[in-house]
Amino acid sequence: MEYAGMAAGLAGLLVAWLAVRRAQKLEQRLDSLYDRYFALSNRMREMDEETQTRIADLGVTVRRQAGLLKFEPQMTIQEAYDMHPRAIEVLAGFHLGGCASCAVSPDQTLGDAARRHNINVDGLLGALRTLADGPNAKAGPGIRFQPDPDLPIRA
Repeated sequence: MEYAGMAAGLAGLLVAWLAVRRAQKLEQRLDSLYDRYFALSNRMREMDEETQTRIADLGVTVRRQAGLLKFEPQMTIQEAYDMHPRAIEVLAGFHLGGCASCAVSPDQTLGDAARRHNINVDGLLGALRTLADGPNAKAGPGIRFQPDPDLPIRA
């Protein structure tokens, strides 16, 4: 009877050990699948950003070829951002947007924003028009509003 109890106990330990090993293998497999999922997710995000950049580049090229890439003082800040994704960099170079002291509203016109911040409107428009004229001007990812105030673009 003792041997039967010991055999049953050993059998129980063996079953428990096999179950733990199986659980460890499943955990390793799950970790591997999570790693693959996150790698694929990151690659899809990168591809999406690349696609958005290409779409923005094509939009700029089409507007330039159609003669529609024109910055005017009566257009809003958001319209300038929408017209060319790098417009945000030019405006930040003039300290229009990007920090609390040079904040602008997306509904404000370029002319009004320039006047409120004592910026030469013609200089600002000239810098923006270089985006329209530059055959090698490449659009960046479509940023909607907050520019980097440390960008070196100046007029």
